Amino acid sequence: MLIDPVEKWVERLYAETVPYKARIEWCGSGEFKMLSDAVIPASDKWKEDRVDHNWPDDYPDPKLLRQDVRHMVQAIAGALRDVFGDENVHAIWFKGSAQKQWASLVDYVPALSDVDIHVLLSDETAPAFHELTTALDVQARIEENFAVSAPDALHVPRPQINLINELKDNDDYIASPAAIVETIYGRAPESGDYTDVEKIRAMDRAALIGNAAEVANIPHRAIDRPNLYQWDLLRALSWRISPLGSRLLCVSGVAPEQAWSMNRTSILASLRESGLIEIGEHWEQFYRSCWRYYLSQNNDGAAGRAALHAAADALRLAGEYAQK
Repeated sequence: MLIDPVEKWVERLYAETVPYKARIEWCGSGEFKMLSDAVIPASDKWKEDRVDHNWPDDYPDPKLLRQDVRHMVQAIAGALRDVFGDENVHAIWFKGSAQKQWASLVDYVPALSDVDIHVLLSDETAPAFHELTTALDVQARIEENFAVSAPDALHVPRPQINLINELKDNDDYIASPAAIVETIYGRAPESGDYTDVEKIRAMDRAALIGNAAEVANIPHRAIDRPNLYQWDLLRALSWRISPLGSRLLCVSGVAPEQAWSMNRTSILASLRESGLIEIGEHWEQFYRSCWRYYLSQNNDGAAGRAALHAAADALRLAGEYAQK
């Protein structure tokens, strides 16, 4: 494929496809040749300023954190395409909190927030996703790609790769609104069906009640995990805590598609407007305490305990609200 050598476009391409820039060749006569295995960002979303200028000065620079996230997204995409082959990778999508705008510290916490990648494989290739040799090959290539593209990274974003082939067959799975999903490679996503509002609210209500039951398990899981050992428990609670805000808003009457499209900062504002102030405060405290814990290199046990308390309170109160 031939690409016009517009200087600014090339600069952006180089910045966003490292380590793949070696795969761009100058062909002479004012043309570039893009080799077949290069990874090209499929949207212009990342040209936007997606961080808050009021981010605290004593915290890591969010723009640098964003660069690390972009490198990880491309490292994952490159690994998946290399291992499974372009002909078998139908789509790679990036979604979740790391993809949304970061308006405050709660919107992204390094090592806690996932770089959420969804991959759609051919039906014939999908079973290989669960083979150990294949999985370790993908893992190794992600490591290699990221190390090459971001040797001076501020942090190593935490990847999470989901196989869409399995999710789409789950009756309870509703795809994210297409507007908040970035296509990294292949076909664009379709929005989930949000027309059955009562069904979605019933699912979110049940999830809030079910996750509240997890609070009873926190004490015996926390008692023997001082300092750095708290991180595993915080990570285990994160997948229950993260969607809590959207679920609460949905149950409280906000349109499901809107509730699931917001970043956490916007969700917190909506929780306050809906009178769910106390739950919102605990939910926010979880992420701020996790930030303190991360900055201490997992040595601030008090911050970890504060996060565990906040998680327990948020889950418990959300479950009580859902039962009303």
